[in-house]
Amino acid sequence: MHNKTLTLAVLATLLAGCAQTTPPQDTALPLPAAWQATSAAKPGAAVLNDSWWQLFGAAELNRLVDQALAGSPDLAQAAARLQQAQASADSSAASLFPAISLSGSSSQRETETARGASSTSKSSSLSAGISYEVDLWGKVAASQRAAAANLQGSQYDLATARQTLLAAVVNAYFQLQAVRDRLALAQANLRDSRQLLDISEAKLRHGAATELDVSQVRSSWLAQQASVLSLQNQQQPLLNTLAMLAGQLPQGFSVASEPLLALAVPDVPAGLPSEVLRRRPDIAKAESELEAAAANLDAARAALYPSLQLSGSAGLASTALLSLSGATQSLSLGASLAQSLFDGGKLRAQVASSQAARQLLLHSYRKATLTALGEVEDALNTVALARQQERLQQQTSREAERTLQLTRIRQREGLVDMATLLAAQKSHASSRDSLLQQRLARQQATVTLIKALGGGWPGRASL
Repeated sequence: MHNKTLTLAVLATLLAGCAQTTPPQDTALPLPAAWQATSAAKPGAAVLNDSWWQLFGAAELNRLVDQALAGSPDLAQAAARLQQAQASADSSAASLFPAISLSGSSSQRETETARGASSTSKSSSLSAGISYEVDLWGKVAASQRAAAANLQGSQYDLATARQTLLAAVVNAYFQLQAVRDRLALAQANLRDSRQLLDISEAKLRHGAATELDVSQVRSSWLAQQASVLSLQNQQQPLLNTLAMLAGQLPQGFSVASEPLLALAVPDVPAGLPSEVLRRRPDIAKAESELEAAAANLDAARAALYPSLQLSGSAGLASTALLSLSGATQSLSLGASLAQSLFDGGKLRAQVASSQAARQLLLHSYRKATLTALGEVEDALNTVALARQQERLQQQTSREAERTLQLTRIRQREGLVDMATLLAAQKSHASSRDSLLQQRLARQQATVTLIKALGGGWPGRASL
C-alpha cells in the first residue's frame, strides 16, 4: 500500500507540470504618437507629482485636501474593500499548502446492568492528520492568480477613489471662493447703486432729474439686491459639500477666504498618449480584471480533469483516562482520484461562461482606453479655450472700467444723462463678474485635465 501511495504522489508531481495557462490577450490598440490638441505640452515636459493641487498656491486648499485624505468616508470605504480583497487573496493562497489537523480525546464510561452489575471503560487518544489536494492541472494556482489580480484591482480602485476625491475637493473649493468674490463684487455694486439712487432722488427734488431717471436707478438697485441674495444662498451648500468630502460635520465647518484671481493656474504637461495608459488607475484596473478573467478561465478548464487528494494520519490510543501510557500506534496513508463522468454539461458551460466574461472585459478595456484618450483631448481643448476666453475677458473688463471712469466724469460735467452712467456701471459690474466666472472655468478645466491624465498617481510600481 505504501508503494502504491508513493507512486501516486510521484505521478501527481509529474502531472502538475501539465497545467496550462491561458495566453495573454492581445489588448494593444494603435495609439497616436502625439495629442491632436495644439495646446498639448511637449512630450519631454515633467510629469505631475502626487501633490498636484499644491500647484495652485492656495494654503487653505492644501489644508482641506489633507483633511479630506484623512477623514473622507468614501476613501475609507475603498480602503476597507482593499483589506477585504487582501484577505480573500490570503485565503486563496492558503489552498496551495496542505491542511494539518490535530485532535485528542479522553473519556470514561460506566454501564450498569439490570442485575446491578457495573463496568467501567476508559480511553484516551491523540491523532494528527494531513490532507493535500495535488494541483494537477493548475486549478488552485489559477484561483490564486485570480485573487491576486482582484487584489491589485482593489488597489487601483483605491487610487481612483483618491483621484475622484481630490478633484471634488479642489473644484468645490474653487467654486466657494468664486462665489465669495462674486458676492463681494455684488455687494460693492449694491453700495454704488444705493449711492447713485440717493443722488438721483436728490436731483429729482431739485428738478435736475426726472422720475424716469430715478425709476431706472431704483430698478437697477433692486435687481442688485436680488443678485446679492442669490450669491449668499450659494455659499452654505458649497461649505456643506466640502465638510462632507472631508468627513466633517457641516455644523461649525469653515473655510478661509482666498481671492480667486490671486491663485495660480498651472500649465499641465500632457506627455504622450501612451503614458496616460500607464498613469490612469482605471485603465490599470481594467487590465487586472482581464488577468483575473484569464485565471478564472484556467480554473474552469482545470475543473474538467480529475482531482487527486492525498491524505495521511497517525495516532495513539490507550485504555487509560487522561493518559497515553501503553498506547497503541496507528498510521495510515491514502490517495483518492475523482473524476466527474456526467454533470449535464455544467463544467463545460462554466468554461464557456468564463471565456465570454474574458471577451466582455477585453471590450471593456478597449472602451476604457478610447474613453481615456478622448477625455484628455477634450480637456486639452477646453483648457486652451478657457485660457483664450479669460484673456479676452480681462481686456473686456479693463475697457469696461475705463468706460465707467470716463462716463462718471462726463456725467458730473452734465454731458451725459443718468441712464448712460447706469449702463456703464452695469457693464463694468457684469464684466468683472464674468472675469471671475471665466477664471473659475479655467481652474476647473485644469483640474479635469489633471484627472484625465492620471492625476499625479504615483504609478503601479508603488502599489
